[in-house]
Amino acid sequence: MDLITPDVGLLFWTLVSFSILYLILRKFAWGPILGAVKEREESIKAALDAADNAKKEMENLKADNEKILNEAKTEREAMLKEAREMKSKLISDAEYKDQFQWFLAIGLLFLFIEVFLFDTKTFWLKKLNLFNEN
Repeated sequence: MDLITPDVGLLFWTLVSFSILYLILRKFAWGPILGAVKEREESIKAALDAADNAKKEMENLKADNEKILNEAKTEREAMLKEAREMKSKLISDAEYKDQFQWFLAIGLLFLFIEVFLFDTKTFWLKKLNLFNEN
């Protein structure tokens, strides 16, 4: 039964030892502990602020990237359109050049015919002397 009923002396010395321990801890331990907790709290707050800033910067970069991507798509479409127009122009020019070559070949054929046939015809007509030329 002695364990259940505390003695007055035991209560006094327990109270004195806990008071001394409290004063020692308050003077030497709580200041550094609370300082460390506050420092940790400030570092966490700074990390959260940095994360928010990084998030905002990433959103800005993402918007800039989307803008650049849209500009690139627009430029690509313009380049493709220009290339298609150039392709169709080259094809039409090539068709024209092919047709022009046919006309040139036909013209050269007529020139060949005129030079050789009419020259021969003129030679035979001079031999016949139809107009009594000397």
